[in-house]
Amino acid sequence: MQIIVIAHNHSSYQDLKSTVIQAPRVLLDGCELSWQCYHWISIHHTSTHHTSSAEDSAYQVLIIDESIITTATTAHHHWRQLTDTNHSTTIQAAIGYFSHESTLAQQIITDQISGIDGVVLKEDSSHALSWKIKQVLMRKKLERQLKLSDDRVQHYHRLAHCDELTGLANLRQFQDQLHQKSISIHPNQALSVIMLDVDHFKTINRRMSHHAGSQVLIQLAQIIQAQIRSTDLAARYGGDEFVIILTQSELAVIKRLTERIMRAIKTSTFTYNNQTLTISVSCGVATSHTLSPDPQHLKSQLVILADQWLAQAKQSGRDCYVFNGTRYVLTSPLPTPAVTAVQ
Repeated sequence: MQIIVIAHNHSSYQDLKSTVIQAPRVLLDGCELSWQCYHWISIHHTSTHHTSSAEDSAYQVLIIDESIITTATTAHHHWRQLTDTNHSTTIQAAIGYFSHESTLAQQIITDQISGIDGVVLKEDSSHALSWKIKQVLMRKKLERQLKLSDDRVQHYHRLAHCDELTGLANLRQFQDQLHQKSISIHPNQALSVIMLDVDHFKTINRRMSHHAGSQVLIQLAQIIQAQIRSTDLAARYGGDEFVIILTQSELAVIKRLTERIMRAIKTSTFTYNNQTLTISVSCGVATSHTLSPDPQHLKSQLVILADQWLAQAKQSGRDCYVFNGTRYVLTSPLPTPAVTAVQ
Protein backbone atom coordinates (compact mmCIF):
# COMPACT_ATOMS: atom_id res chain seq x y z
CA MET A 1 0.00 0.00 0.00
CA GLN A 2 1.38 3.36 -1.03
CA ILE A 3 0.28 6.10 1.36
CA ILE A 4 0.94 9.62 0.13
CA VAL A 5 0.60 12.28 2.78
CA ILE A 6 0.18 15.98 2.19
CA ALA A 7 0.85 17.37 5.63
CA HIS A 8 1.10 20.89 7.01
CA ASN A 9 4.40 20.15 8.73
CA HIS A 10 6.72 17.29 9.58
CA SER A 11 5.25 16.66 13.04
CA SER A 12 1.77 16.27 11.55
CA TYR A 13 3.18 13.81 9.05
CA GLN A 14 4.94 11.77 11.77
CA ASP A 15 1.78 11.73 13.86
CA LEU A 16 -0.27 10.21 11.05
CA LYS A 17 2.47 7.76 10.07
CA SER A 18 2.88 6.47 13.63
CA THR A 19 -0.87 5.83 13.79
CA VAL A 20 -1.29 4.03 10.48
CA ILE A 21 1.90 1.99 10.69
CA GLN A 22 0.49 0.18 13.73
CA ALA A 23 -2.49 -1.03 11.69
CA PRO A 24 -3.15 -4.78 11.63
CA ARG A 25 -1.88 -6.01 8.27
CA VAL A 26 -4.90 -8.22 7.71
CA LEU A 27 -7.00 -5.09 7.32
CA LEU A 28 -4.59 -3.76 4.70
CA ASP A 29 -4.66 -6.98 2.63
CA GLY A 30 -1.16 -7.79 3.79
CA CYS A 31 0.36 -5.07 1.60
CA GLU A 32 3.70 -3.58 2.50
CA LEU A 33 3.43 0.04 3.53
CA SER A 34 5.45 2.54 1.53
CA TRP A 35 5.48 6.17 2.64
CA GLN A 36 5.92 9.44 0.81
CA CYS A 37 5.35 12.82 2.40
CA TYR A 38 4.65 15.83 0.21
CA HIS A 39 4.60 19.21 1.86
CA TRP A 40 2.22 21.36 -0.10
CA ILE A 41 4.73 24.06 -1.00
CA SER A 42 7.15 21.53 -2.52
CA ILE A 43 4.67 19.14 -4.09
CA HIS A 44 5.72 19.94 -7.67
CA HIS A 45 9.35 19.04 -6.95
CA THR A 46 9.05 15.99 -4.72
CA SER A 47 6.17 14.21 -6.42
CA THR A 48 8.12 13.73 -9.66
CA HIS A 49 10.35 11.23 -7.82
CA HIS A 50 7.44 9.01 -6.94
CA THR A 51 6.73 5.86 -8.97
CA SER A 52 3.94 3.38 -8.47
CA SER A 53 2.85 -0.11 -9.32
CA ALA A 54 -0.13 -0.70 -11.55
CA GLU A 55 -1.01 -3.96 -9.78
CA ASP A 56 -4.39 -4.17 -8.05
CA SER A 57 -2.74 -4.92 -4.70
CA ALA A 58 -0.64 -1.75 -4.78
CA TYR A 59 -3.22 0.56 -3.30
CA GLN A 60 -2.34 4.23 -3.09
CA VAL A 61 -4.06 6.49 -0.63
CA LEU A 62 -3.62 10.23 -0.54
CA ILE A 63 -4.18 11.49 2.99
CA ILE A 64 -4.47 15.25 3.44
CA ASP A 65 -4.06 16.85 6.82
CA GLU A 66 -6.93 19.13 7.86
CA SER A 67 -4.57 21.98 8.72
CA ILE A 68 -4.10 22.76 5.02
CA ILE A 69 -7.73 22.20 3.99
CA THR A 70 -10.22 25.04 3.92
CA THR A 71 -12.88 23.23 1.86
CA ALA A 72 -13.35 19.76 0.43
CA THR A 73 -12.67 21.32 -2.96
CA THR A 74 -9.19 22.23 -1.68
CA ALA A 75 -8.55 18.57 -0.94
CA HIS A 76 -9.68 17.61 -4.41
CA HIS A 77 -7.41 20.30 -5.84
CA HIS A 78 -4.41 18.84 -3.98
CA TRP A 79 -5.28 15.41 -5.33
CA ARG A 80 -5.56 16.58 -8.92
CA GLN A 81 -2.39 18.63 -8.73
CA LEU A 82 -0.43 15.67 -7.42
CA THR A 83 -1.64 13.31 -10.14
CA ASP A 84 -1.21 15.95 -12.84
CA THR A 85 2.35 16.61 -11.72
CA ASN A 86 3.30 12.94 -11.88
CA HIS A 87 1.34 11.01 -14.51
CA SER A 88 2.69 7.67 -13.28
CA THR A 89 0.85 8.14 -9.99
CA THR A 90 -2.42 6.28 -9.70
CA ILE A 91 -4.28 7.19 -6.51
CA GLN A 92 -7.15 4.94 -5.50
CA ALA A 93 -8.58 7.22 -2.81
CA ALA A 94 -8.18 10.70 -1.33
CA ILE A 95 -8.89 10.82 2.39
CA GLY A 96 -9.09 13.76 4.77
CA TYR A 97 -7.43 13.45 8.20
CA PHE A 98 -9.58 15.42 10.67
CA SER A 99 -10.34 15.95 14.33
CA HIS A 100 -13.78 15.20 15.77
CA GLU A 101 -14.45 18.92 16.12
CA SER A 102 -13.95 19.60 12.41
CA THR A 103 -17.11 21.01 10.84
CA LEU A 104 -15.76 20.19 7.40
CA ALA A 105 -15.30 16.54 8.37
CA GLN A 106 -18.92 16.31 9.50
CA GLN A 107 -20.13 17.90 6.30
CA ILE A 108 -18.15 15.41 4.22
CA ILE A 109 -19.37 12.47 6.33
CA THR A 110 -22.99 13.50 5.76
CA ASP A 111 -22.33 13.91 2.01
CA GLN A 112 -23.02 17.63 2.14
CA ILE A 113 -19.66 18.35 0.51
CA SER A 114 -17.93 16.33 -2.17
CA GLY A 115 -14.29 16.42 -3.20
CA ILE A 116 -12.58 13.64 -1.28
CA ASP A 117 -13.49 9.96 -0.90
CA GLY A 118 -13.45 9.48 2.84
CA VAL A 119 -12.69 10.81 6.31
CA VAL A 120 -10.44 9.43 9.04
CA LEU A 121 -10.30 10.98 12.50
CA LYS A 122 -7.17 11.68 14.52
CA GLU A 123 -8.81 10.27 17.65
CA ASP A 124 -9.40 6.86 16.06
CA SER A 125 -7.36 3.84 17.06
CA SER A 126 -5.03 2.30 14.50
CA HIS A 127 -7.53 -0.55 14.04
CA ALA A 128 -10.42 1.84 13.35
CA LEU A 129 -8.27 4.00 11.12
CA SER A 130 -7.16 1.02 9.03
CA TRP A 131 -10.72 -0.24 8.74
CA LYS A 132 -11.96 3.12 7.48
CA ILE A 133 -9.19 3.27 4.90
CA LYS A 134 -10.01 -0.22 3.70
CA GLN A 135 -13.71 0.61 3.47
CA VAL A 136 -12.93 3.52 1.18
CA LEU A 137 -10.62 1.38 -0.96
CA MET A 138 -13.22 -1.38 -1.27
CA ARG A 139 -15.85 1.14 -2.33
CA LYS A 140 -13.52 2.72 -4.89
CA LYS A 141 -12.56 -0.71 -6.25
CA LEU A 142 -16.23 -1.61 -6.66
CA GLU A 143 -16.87 1.70 -8.44
CA ARG A 144 -14.02 0.98 -10.86
CA GLN A 145 -15.34 -2.53 -11.51
CA LEU A 146 -18.82 -1.20 -12.21
CA LYS A 147 -17.43 1.44 -14.55
CA LEU A 148 -15.35 -1.20 -16.35
CA SER A 149 -18.44 -3.38 -16.75
CA ASP A 150 -20.41 -0.44 -18.10
CA ASP A 151 -17.61 0.43 -20.53
CA ARG A 152 -17.59 -3.15 -21.79
CA VAL A 153 -21.35 -3.14 -22.29
CA GLN A 154 -21.08 0.09 -24.29
CA HIS A 155 -18.19 -1.36 -26.32
CA TYR A 156 -20.14 -4.48 -27.24
CA HIS A 157 -23.22 -2.37 -27.97
CA ARG A 158 -21.19 -0.30 -30.44
CA LEU A 159 -19.83 -3.44 -32.07
CA ALA A 160 -23.35 -4.82 -32.44
CA HIS A 161 -25.02 -1.66 -33.69
CA CYS A 162 -22.40 0.57 -35.32
CA ASP A 163 -20.41 0.34 -38.53
CA GLU A 164 -16.74 0.01 -37.59
CA LEU A 165 -15.42 2.25 -40.38
CA THR A 166 -17.85 5.17 -40.39
CA GLY A 167 -19.40 5.09 -36.92
CA LEU A 168 -22.91 5.18 -38.39
CA ALA A 169 -25.52 2.55 -37.62
CA ASN A 170 -24.82 -0.81 -39.25
CA LEU A 171 -27.18 -2.92 -41.33
CA ARG A 172 -28.60 -4.75 -38.32
CA GLN A 173 -29.38 -1.51 -36.51
CA PHE A 174 -30.97 -0.10 -39.67
CA GLN A 175 -33.24 -3.12 -40.01
CA ASP A 176 -34.21 -3.03 -36.32
CA GLN A 177 -35.00 0.69 -36.42
CA LEU A 178 -36.96 0.40 -39.64
CA HIS A 179 -39.02 -2.38 -38.08
CA GLN A 180 -39.67 -0.34 -34.92
CA LYS A 181 -40.59 2.79 -36.84
CA SER A 182 -42.90 0.89 -39.19
CA ILE A 183 -44.78 -0.45 -36.15
CA SER A 184 -45.00 2.84 -34.25
CA ILE A 185 -45.57 5.23 -37.19
CA HIS A 186 -48.40 7.70 -36.57
CA PRO A 187 -51.27 7.61 -39.10
CA ASN A 188 -50.56 11.25 -40.01
CA GLN A 189 -46.87 10.61 -40.60
CA ALA A 190 -45.01 9.02 -43.47
CA LEU A 191 -42.00 6.74 -43.29
CA SER A 192 -39.33 7.25 -45.94
CA VAL A 193 -36.06 5.58 -46.91
CA ILE A 194 -33.26 7.29 -48.84
CA MET A 195 -30.69 4.96 -50.33
CA LEU A 196 -27.59 6.58 -51.82
CA ASP A 197 -24.49 5.32 -53.58
CA VAL A 198 -21.21 7.05 -54.46
CA ASP A 199 -20.85 7.55 -58.21
CA HIS A 200 -17.79 5.84 -59.72
CA PHE A 201 -16.48 4.79 -56.32
CA LYS A 202 -14.44 1.94 -57.82
CA THR A 203 -12.50 4.51 -59.81
CA ILE A 204 -11.42 6.23 -56.58
CA ASN A 205 -10.16 2.93 -55.18
CA ARG A 206 -8.35 2.08 -58.40
CA ARG A 207 -6.73 5.46 -59.07
CA MET A 208 -5.98 6.67 -55.54
CA SER A 209 -5.98 3.56 -53.29
CA HIS A 210 -8.44 1.71 -51.10
CA HIS A 211 -7.27 3.75 -48.12
CA ALA A 212 -8.32 6.93 -49.89
CA GLY A 213 -11.67 5.32 -50.66
CA SER A 214 -12.17 4.43 -47.00
CA GLN A 215 -11.39 8.00 -45.93
CA VAL A 216 -13.92 9.30 -48.45
CA LEU A 217 -16.56 7.03 -46.90
CA ILE A 218 -15.72 8.29 -43.41
CA GLN A 219 -16.08 11.93 -44.48
CA LEU A 220 -19.21 11.12 -46.45
CA ALA A 221 -20.78 9.61 -43.34
CA GLN A 222 -19.95 12.76 -41.37
CA ILE A 223 -21.57 14.94 -44.02
CA ILE A 224 -24.74 12.84 -44.04
CA GLN A 225 -24.96 12.82 -40.25
CA ALA A 226 -24.58 16.61 -40.15
CA GLN A 227 -27.52 17.12 -42.53
CA ILE A 228 -30.17 14.94 -40.94
CA ARG A 229 -32.27 15.56 -37.83
CA SER A 230 -31.83 13.83 -34.48
CA THR A 231 -35.02 11.84 -35.12
CA ASP A 232 -33.62 10.40 -38.38
CA LEU A 233 -31.23 7.48 -38.69
CA ALA A 234 -28.29 7.19 -41.07
CA ALA A 235 -26.64 3.81 -41.62
CA ARG A 236 -24.02 2.22 -43.81
CA TYR A 237 -25.87 -0.34 -45.90
CA GLY A 238 -22.74 -1.96 -47.30
CA GLY A 239 -19.73 -0.97 -49.41
CA ASP A 240 -20.30 2.59 -50.60
CA GLU A 241 -24.08 2.49 -50.07
CA PHE A 242 -25.80 4.39 -47.27
CA VAL A 243 -29.43 4.48 -46.12
CA ILE A 244 -31.40 7.06 -44.17
CA ILE A 245 -34.72 6.56 -42.38
CA LEU A 246 -36.95 9.63 -42.21
CA THR A 247 -40.20 10.22 -40.35
CA GLN A 248 -41.82 13.09 -42.19
CA SER A 249 -45.31 13.62 -43.61
CA GLU A 250 -44.63 16.25 -46.29
CA LEU A 251 -43.17 15.07 -49.58
CA ALA A 252 -41.68 18.49 -50.29
CA VAL A 253 -39.67 18.34 -47.05
CA ILE A 254 -38.31 14.91 -47.94
CA LYS A 255 -37.24 16.16 -51.36
CA ARG A 256 -35.52 19.21 -49.87
CA LEU A 257 -33.61 17.07 -47.39
CA THR A 258 -32.50 14.70 -50.17
CA GLU A 259 -31.21 17.61 -52.23
CA ARG A 260 -29.51 19.18 -49.22
CA ILE A 261 -27.56 15.98 -48.55
CA MET A 262 -26.59 15.61 -52.21
CA ARG A 263 -25.53 19.25 -52.43
CA ALA A 264 -23.43 19.06 -49.24
CA ILE A 265 -21.60 16.04 -50.65
CA LYS A 266 -21.09 17.53 -54.08
CA THR A 267 -19.70 20.81 -52.75
CA SER A 268 -16.99 19.12 -50.67
CA THR A 269 -13.56 18.74 -52.27
CA PHE A 270 -11.35 15.95 -50.93
CA THR A 271 -7.58 15.97 -51.09
CA TYR A 272 -5.34 12.91 -50.77
CA ASN A 273 -1.58 12.82 -51.38
CA ASN A 274 -1.70 16.16 -53.21
CA GLN A 275 -4.56 14.93 -55.37
CA THR A 276 -8.03 16.49 -55.26
CA LEU A 277 -11.38 15.03 -56.11
CA THR A 278 -15.05 15.81 -55.83
CA ILE A 279 -17.70 13.18 -55.60
CA SER A 280 -21.38 12.96 -56.36
CA VAL A 281 -24.01 10.48 -55.28
CA SER A 282 -27.12 8.95 -56.76
CA CYS A 283 -30.19 8.44 -54.58
CA GLY A 284 -33.36 6.41 -54.53
CA VAL A 285 -36.17 7.73 -52.32
CA ALA A 286 -39.21 5.69 -51.33
CA THR A 287 -42.04 6.91 -49.12
CA SER A 288 -44.95 5.14 -47.47
CA HIS A 289 -47.63 7.45 -48.88
CA THR A 290 -48.89 4.94 -51.44
CA LEU A 291 -47.76 1.73 -49.73
CA SER A 292 -49.53 -0.81 -47.55
CA PRO A 293 -49.72 0.29 -43.89
CA ASP A 294 -49.02 -3.27 -42.74
CA PRO A 295 -45.67 -3.04 -40.88
CA GLN A 296 -44.17 -6.23 -42.32
CA HIS A 297 -44.99 -5.25 -45.90
CA LEU A 298 -44.15 -1.58 -45.36
CA LYS A 299 -40.54 -2.05 -44.24
CA SER A 300 -39.73 -4.52 -47.00
CA GLN A 301 -41.45 -2.43 -49.69
CA LEU A 302 -39.56 0.72 -48.66
CA VAL A 303 -36.19 -1.00 -48.99
CA ILE A 304 -37.05 -2.74 -52.26
CA LEU A 305 -38.37 0.45 -53.85
CA ALA A 306 -35.52 2.65 -52.59
CA ASP A 307 -33.04 0.17 -54.05
CA GLN A 308 -35.00 0.06 -57.30
CA TRP A 309 -35.12 3.88 -57.59
CA LEU A 310 -31.38 4.05 -56.80
CA ALA A 311 -30.61 1.63 -59.65
CA GLN A 312 -32.78 3.74 -61.93
CA ALA A 313 -30.92 6.91 -60.91
CA LYS A 314 -27.54 5.33 -61.71
CA GLN A 315 -28.76 3.95 -65.03
CA SER A 316 -30.15 7.33 -66.06
CA GLY A 317 -26.86 9.17 -65.76
CA ARG A 318 -25.98 9.32 -62.02
CA ASP A 319 -25.71 12.52 -59.94
CA CYS A 320 -29.49 12.59 -59.55
CA TYR A 321 -32.24 11.07 -57.45
CA VAL A 322 -35.40 9.14 -58.24
CA PHE A 323 -38.25 10.06 -55.92
CA ASN A 324 -41.16 7.58 -55.95
CA GLY A 325 -40.39 6.74 -59.56
CA THR A 326 -39.70 10.27 -60.86
CA ARG A 327 -36.15 11.42 -61.69
CA TYR A 328 -34.85 14.77 -60.38
CA VAL A 329 -31.52 16.62 -60.71
CA LEU A 330 -29.99 19.45 -58.70
CA THR A 331 -30.86 22.61 -60.59
CA SER A 332 -30.15 25.32 -58.01
CA PRO A 333 -26.73 27.05 -58.08
CA LEU A 334 -24.02 25.27 -56.13
CA PRO A 335 -21.75 27.21 -53.75
CA THR A 336 -17.95 27.12 -53.93
CA PRO A 337 -16.66 23.68 -52.88
CA ALA A 338 -15.20 23.31 -49.40
CA VAL A 339 -11.82 21.59 -49.25
CA THR A 340 -11.61 18.52 -46.99
CA ALA A 341 -8.34 16.75 -46.33
CA VAL A 342 -8.40 12.99 -46.62
CA GLN A 343 -5.87 11.52 -44.23
